Amino acid sequence: MALFADIFPKEAVLRDHLAENLDLIGNGLTLVDVEFPLVSQHGAGGSIDILASDAFGHFVVIEVKKSDATARAALHEISKYIRLLMQQEGLGRDEIRCIIISSDWHELLEPFSYFQSVADVQVEGIHAEVDAAGALICRPVEPRPTVNLPTFSPEFDLFAYSTSDERDEHWHWMHDRAKRIPFVRVAMCFLDPKEVDDNSTFRSIVCVWRIDDVHYEAIQNTCGFTIGHLEPYAFPGWEPECDVLYWLASDGTSLGFCGTAEALRGTAEKVSSILVRYEPIDVRHCGRAKTGKTLNDVQRVVELLRGVEARLPVSRRNPVSFHEIVSTGNSKSLSASIASFLDFIAFVPHWQDKARAYMETALQCPEVNRIELHGFHKRHFFYALYQATEHPNAEISHFSIELRDRDNSRIGALFGTWSWDGTCPTDALAAIEKVYGDKRWAVLSLISAVDENPYSDAPLMHGFHPIVAVFEPLGDGRLGIADIQPSLGPSWTPLTVMPLRAFVDAHRAYVAQIAELFKGMPMEPGEGQLIIML
Repeated sequence: MALFADIFPKEAVLRDHLAENLDLIGNGLTLVDVEFPLVSQHGAGGSIDILASDAFGHFVVIEVKKSDATARAALHEISKYIRLLMQQEGLGRDEIRCIIISSDWHELLEPFSYFQSVADVQVEGIHAEVDAAGALICRPVEPRPTVNLPTFSPEFDLFAYSTSDERDEHWHWMHDRAKRIPFVRVAMCFLDPKEVDDNSTFRSIVCVWRIDDVHYEAIQNTCGFTIGHLEPYAFPGWEPECDVLYWLASDGTSLGFCGTAEALRGTAEKVSSILVRYEPIDVRHCGRAKTGKTLNDVQRVVELLRGVEARLPVSRRNPVSFHEIVSTGNSKSLSASIASFLDFIAFVPHWQDKARAYMETALQCPEVNRIELHGFHKRHFFYALYQATEHPNAEISHFSIELRDRDNSRIGALFGTWSWDGTCPTDALAAIEKVYGDKRWAVLSLISAVDENPYSDAPLMHGFHPIVAVFEPLGDGRLGIADIQPSLGPSWTPLTVMPLRAFVDAHRAYVAQIAELFKGMPMEPGEGQLIIML
């Protein structure tokens, strides 16, 4: 059998053969030059192995590599050649195609797959090999479909234990099972009660990262199930992760867990609620991350579970909270975070419009070094009134944008809040029925992940109107209000401090009707308090 190295002992031999037989690479290619020279004013020169053109007017950069070792340099050279072609020849990105040809893709496949997905020119891969007769064969390389996908599964489970020993027993049981599928990345986050008494329970959250599809067959053979057997699924596209999570953490334990029951299913909102009363103390990994160092410490895992930071690779964001600090020096991360934040506050169009305009102006200011984005969405206005009967700091939705300089000093801010005009409906039950249809659904909607009612209905019928306040430096390290931008026009006098508190104090009889409806429902401490430090 002919060996590739014998027929093409040097890259130059392979390059020249391909240049003379461009039809092996693709139809309609015409040779422009071999070793086409590129020169940069900054010294980053080089030469393109093969430069061709295609039938559609593209210039085709062809980089030839013959071994695994030389293939590692291919992406660096391709990215350099793209830049130099644009500078030297005045080409546009849409005029350029790139083809990487290598006889070995062991080291090259993963970085090539990523590069192909993020490059702003077309990048193709070709595997060069020889047949039994010694003839060169060029086959297209299929990239790995791993880029731009969330890596943290939205499927995670919450567990409660009577004792910490019971939790340890669960961990060891799960850890032993994970040894059978070592290619899966799993973690258990340990949470202890902040205040311990005789009724205290201990908690854990078991989570899993995306599983590479090359392991699906091994999972089915090892675990004894067919992927998809737990249908229906809450998160389509995450069936393997859901199946593995159930098998690892619930199926067959002696602790009596009920598997995929809704009580165990975790959500970002549930995690945020649990963290009010529980403290994350540890995270333990098994499977692929069981040995060696990992960046997924307890703090990072908790942030993944909460889903409040746009840059983290989670597939389901927290619909209630948003918090992120972004640097203006990282344009891609900044753009993604701003887009996510604007989408988060889209339930109040007035806020979204003002926030977008404010950040567009802020990004033109050279003093702005970082931007802190915070948003809170109180989806249920009536429940907020119920909360406020016991917790003075309960509040409805709001947002804030804080601008900071290199010293982390605040140099500007925009706050979105509400003004109350003093009005109140006459009948609480009628107001609830107008928004939710009936009082039963008003209660059920508290635990529903779907909110089909326009958010603005309930606040507006109670006299709440969205406003934004612009804050600027006062010169002594503090910020002061520079402008109020109401949604009702410039004639409106809108600023109300703690409008929900003011409403409850003024209309106690009306609020008592609402409190009676939600009587017995859990009442968490007031959340989402907006604090403006003047």
